[in-house]
Amino acid sequence: MPIPSSWPTWVKDVRAALACERQPVPHYVYKRLAIDLILVTTKCRSAMLIDTCTLSLRQIQALAALFEQHDLDNLSLILYAPAHQVFVVNRQSVIESFEKDQNRRVFVDPRYAHQPVYDTPAGVQTILSRIQEACVANEHASIIVSRNSMADARYLGISACGWLLGYPVVYLCSTVGDALDISHMDASIQCLPVAHEEAEAQWSMNEWDTSAAKFTDLSLLLVEATMQYAPVPQMSAHEYHPVMAYTLPVNMPHAQELVDAWKHQILSHWQARRVHLPEFLRHVTFHIQSVQIYMDRIAL
Repeated sequence: MPIPSSWPTWVKDVRAALACERQPVPHYVYKRLAIDLILVTTKCRSAMLIDTCTLSLRQIQALAALFEQHDLDNLSLILYAPAHQVFVVNRQSVIESFEKDQNRRVFVDPRYAHQPVYDTPAGVQTILSRIQEACVANEHASIIVSRNSMADARYLGISACGWLLGYPVVYLCSTVGDALDISHMDASIQCLPVAHEEAEAQWSMNEWDTSAAKFTDLSLLLVEATMQYAPVPQMSAHEYHPVMAYTLPVNMPHAQELVDAWKHQILSHWQARRVHLPEFLRHVTFHIQSVQIYMDRIAL
């Protein structure tokens, strides 16, 4: 799989893909996206969530065309319509994760941190199965839609997102009662090509409930992974790039052990994959830090 070898050219092409809409995209957005795409295509990461901007279906199709233009055959955009999330995945890496890591994630509802769940809940498994279908379909862009139980699908998407991004601890949200174990959702959640006639209508429905789940003195471990790279054109010297971040309740069983094991695994993986980065990112260093924070609510 060809890897972009010229940073200025690659940034220019990513910017052009996002510029197909009239609303201007800030410089930091397309620069960060350009780096994240390289991390995914080189398997430094299996997947990423585009959360620095809201993308239209037209911009998503332009990014898919960019993957094809650069022969990035292993990259796919997966749209999760119920939560209006856009993921970029390395299909091979994600398929391998389904085969190897299915039972390695710990699920927890922050309100009941002392009761972690070690088996993937049925509703979450349904979403993950559709993501797997999208990876196997070998499309540059797919959309996962829900034809009913939209609220359930949104909250289940929180867990599916954490799993896909490789978090060792994945949040469950039981706000919708027993939705985590709803088996009838299997038929209502479907994976479609992004060119499907239903895609536009599904993607335009963005009615996410912004209410927060309130807690009393919730203590969390915030884990942040960053990448520091040497100066290259259009990058500042010793600039840091956020790679991923997640939280987990401090009082859940073996919290620190879970973080330590993840740190060791991810740093070993990055060290092995760094040689596959293009020359302009070859001399990066990865850093992971964790700090205890206190919150009285979590916005979902």
